Amino acid sequence: MSAGSRAKALPVVDPNEDVGAVVRGTRANLLVVADGHFGREASELAVDHVLDAIGDDPPPADLTDDELVTVFFDAGVAVQRELGRPGCLHPDSRTTLALALVAGDAIQWAAIGDSCVVLTSTADGARLDVPRNAYLGYRFSIAEVAAALTRGRAAWSSGDCLVLATDGLIDAVAVDGIDVAAVVSRELGSPVDAARAAETLLHLALSEDADDAVTIAVAATPS
Repeated sequence: MSAGSRAKALPVVDPNEDVGAVVRGTRANLLVVADGHFGREASELAVDHVLDAIGDDPPPADLTDDELVTVFFDAGVAVQRELGRPGCLHPDSRTTLALALVAGDAIQWAAIGDSCVVLTSTADGARLDVPRNAYLGYRFSIAEVAAALTRGRAAWSSGDCLVLATDGLIDAVAVDGIDVAAVVSRELGSPVDAARAAETLLHLALSEDADDAVTIAVAATPS
């Protein structure tokens, strides 16, 4: 995580409104990133909810669709409830939320907003999520959350790398029509170490003068 390499052009409420978390479990690992807008409260609340809901013992990439949608809906409700309390410093705070469960041979992912989920292999890479103009903190019905939430499962094998990142990475490296997945795949190749992959992408964003916070969570399999 970094607050970026130069000051953001637009005024910000907090220097860094991103939140990230990684939980190593016996059945699966959990990756989470959130990009807050208009204050860090929403991103902190959303990630806290995910950790409370599924972080103690992450399930092995087998949540039902209803369970997955409920996690995001309830995270949004938690954000709304806390931001509505008297004395809240930034009641207009909103946030993206992306998570992934990484098990032995499969991953399950979901995202709302414009933080990205990218899966690379030894040959190529693909952005799995579809960015949408929907952010937790607004009042949504559970049906509206289901419609806005992109999610899925994918096979997980040797040489694969899963990257969750806030749009600080996307805005810094995905320019001139270049897709973020192409950049991630080119830079990482076939990583053998998740920490090294995260550092590589973070340094790349900073070298491109990222003017937004950058948060990256990575899971990788040995090639």
